[in-house]
Amino acid sequence: MAGPDPHAELLSAWSDSVLEVHHDGDLAHPSAVAASHGEVVHLITAWNPDALEQPAAANQAADELLVEVLESMGQLRHQAVGRSRDGTWREEGWCVVGLTRDEARALGARFGQVAVYEATPETVHVVWCSEDRLVDVTATVSGPLEG
Repeated sequence: MAGPDPHAELLSAWSDSVLEVHHDGDLAHPSAVAASHGEVVHLITAWNPDALEQPAAANQAADELLVEVLESMGQLRHQAVGRSRDGTWREEGWCVVGLTRDEARALGARFGQVAVYEATPETVHVVWCSEDRLVDVTATVSGPLEG
């Protein structure tokens, strides 16, 4: 029998997040960005590895390294923010166009992330980086105008 999910509290928070992508001069829901590009997008951050809050300078340095990696890969990206509805939590990151799920998982794992978001025009999933698991959060994650 499996024990309790060690990430249940995190999943609950991620499921209730507001996701904002800077796209075409406006804030957009990741699914709208996926529809605009005609392909899957992934929201990846380098902030707060292992879901442990880090000092601002550490998060900034990690983000700069993530940008270098994305640039070296030639990946199209848009600035993104994931935040709680009540404003008590916020992480900056990137909406990356055209990665495969495995590439996104590997990139998230490289930066110590527990999971990344994956969006298509119709769905949003939380995708775990270290295990083959994804959870549909389409119905509960909101975009900038909904949060």
